[in-house]
Amino acid sequence: MGISLLDCADSDADKACGRIYDKICRKAENLVKTGEEIEKEYGVPIINKRISVTPVSMIFASAGGDPIKYAKTLDKAAKAVGVNFLGGYSALVQKGFAKGDEE
Repeated sequence: MGISLLDCADSDADKACGRIYDKICRKAENLVKTGEEIEKEYGVPIINKRISVTPVSMIFASAGGDPIKYAKTLDKAAKAVGVNFLGGYSALVQKGFAKGDEE
């Protein structure tokens, strides 16, 4: 599942993290259950239930703060919805660095 977090950006890091957590939990609340239903229906195991999000550096650039706070928020949301993997704690640096990428 892919989730855009661009609308979670805020000048306050705590608000941004709260929005990130809420959006992931809201959008992915049935992801694992749906995956398990598909497994049963088709007899094909789905080994990993994954979520991919907008690179966090894009959100971090607007609020700043501690980058670890964003990582912990993603980890907490992943545990809450029961997925095996949540990707997106990254930066788009192939064409240079922006403020959020440097942290």
